[in-house]
Amino acid sequence: MGEVTDQEQLPEGLSRNEAGEIVNAQGQRMKLKRRRSLRESLVSIVMGCEVFVAFLVAIGLAGLGALEPVTAYVGGGVFILLALVAAGRARYTWAIALSGSLQVVAVLSGLLEPILFLVGGGFLAFWLYAVIMGTRIDRRNAALAAA
Repeated sequence: MGEVTDQEQLPEGLSRNEAGEIVNAQGQRMKLKRRRSLRESLVSIVMGCEVFVAFLVAIGLAGLGALEPVTAYVGGGVFILLALVAAGRARYTWAIALSGSLQVVAVLSGLLEPILFLVGGGFLAFWLYAVIMGTRIDRRNAALAAA
């Protein structure tokens, strides 16, 4: 998974040796990185930003007394951990579903503090844009590359 196949074009200066390994001009073995999709990149960016905001929200909810401090910090920590997993594995469908579930949780956090409806709704909008437009552009790029 993530390696260049025979059908893919190798970057300039790279070739395959007799064993089928990718080598540079000096004969050194090389491993090419997997090319990330735009959807994967955009979802990772949205989730990364949300991690920062979730940290501040947890502190704010504890400080305002909307939640007990331990509850706010543990809940925020779990949210942050799940968001980091979703950001890091955004190439997988389950990670997109996880990040979508976290968007619902972010919107529902407005039940604790009403301004969080706006914050969660904003992140939901950013996430929807990342998923929809990222997928659309990835499909267009794949069609152009196949032509």
